[in-house]
Amino acid sequence: MKALKSLLAAIAIALLALPIQAQHRGETSLGVRGGWNTRNHSPMAGIFFQYQFSEHFRLSPNIDYIFEHHDQDGAAVNINAHFPFIVSQNQKWCLYPLAGLTYSTWSRKHVHDTLDDTNDVTTRDSRIGLNLGGGIELRCTESLKLNFEAKAALVKRYSTGAFNIGIAYIF
Repeated sequence: MKALKSLLAAIAIALLALPIQAQHRGETSLGVRGGWNTRNHSPMAGIFFQYQFSEHFRLSPNIDYIFEHHDQDGAAVNINAHFPFIVSQNQKWCLYPLAGLTYSTWSRKHVHDTLDDTNDVTTRDSRIGLNLGGGIELRCTESLKLNFEAKAALVKRYSTGAFNIGIAYIF
């Protein structure tokens, strides 16, 4: 946890030192993403929406499905705030720290052998937590952007890391 706080502080200081240019207020985008989840070491896929309220603030809700591995699968609904800063002269590259809320639900499958039968039992746990992380974005055209995002979901007994690559259409 101490290392995560140090990393976030270093990212914040680096962002303050970068030249800052404006984002497009009112910009809306919709995209798909895929990635990796560290809780059960499996792939994940999802959709996301973004709305830019001001040059350095946008909301980005998303839904992710975490595929089954090690008898666990899950889903997460996130509402994250991004704080984007354009870092290139041609305004194509953008860095953003993120913070938000997550609602995650995990199912675990158990097999119990009895003398008469084999019973499959599934338990499901759902929790609310916090997201902290950041990302980098490349605007390929006026209507297309790519991004890479890394975040930690801090959830009681179900904390995880997530790494995603996404593609979005800009309206």
